[in-house]
Amino acid sequence: YFGAIVVGQTVTRQTTIYNTGMLDLEVEELNMAGSELFTTDFSDATVEPGDSVDVMFQFAPTEQITEAIATATIVASGVANQTITLEAGYFGPVWHVATTGSDETGDGSEQNPFATIQYGIDKTQEHDSLFVHAGTYVENIILSKDIVVSGQNEETTIIDGGSNGVVVEINGDENYIIIEIRRFTIKNGYNWNEKGGGIKSENFVKITDLIVTENYSENGAGIYLRDGNPIIKNVHVMNNEAEDNGGGIYIQNCNPLMESVIINDNNASQEGGEILSINSSPI
Repeated sequence: YFGAIVVGQTVTRQTTIYNTGMLDLEVEELNMAGSELFTTDFSDATVEPGDSVDVMFQFAPTEQITEAIATATIVASGVANQTITLEAGYFGPVWHVATTGSDETGDGSEQNPFATIQYGIDKTQEHDSLFVHAGTYVENIILSKDIVVSGQNEETTIIDGGSNGVVVEINGDENYIIIEIRRFTIKNGYNWNEKGGGIKSENFVKITDLIVTENYSENGAGIYLRDGNPIIKNVHVMNNEAEDNGGGIYIQNCNPLMESVIINDNNASQEGGEILSINSSPI
């Protein structure tokens, strides 16, 4: 492992080939594959019994990237090939976003976080977690893979939709184990002539420890849920407005499990100022 990626900095690592046999070991070649940022001057060697030879690898990044991976396969006579994996960058499993971070130079580590939540989602590996540090993030995000997205605190970690569509759209798959978003304030979504202002989910999702407020849409201004069996726990839905139906929460064709959900001061011009349920059985 070569550590974090720093443009202009060369990192050297060493591996050693030992000959524990009774005959000379003929190392015929070393084949590199993957990132060309990894290099070596080693080509071949003859290693006498009881002796060893060092192989030096260099990693010299010329541009800022999140990660780099290569393999080095050692080919020697009379023995099986040996493959070494060379890695640089950050590989999780907890990835970080902060208002002080960068999508250009960040690698997702706590020391070098990304700047935007969507970029962090895109870079986070399946089954990993994305931790968003306190601050206000003006963006509209799409979550469609098996990860957990967590804010630092629901009162201090804010996703502001900037009146530019639904704030959080979840397009998951019912077969996923976990698609979860928690500990955020979700606000300022504006989804004219559409369903879902703050959160829109049309499959399984787990929503916990959220404040959903000041969102607007035609239907389901705060939260719009359709299909799947979502879990909603410790969520406060308030001060959202629907042009037609479901000012707070609009539930359609699903059976959500709801626990400690507060819905107040929402408005709809037609039905369900606080909550509207269609072909659904919320528990």
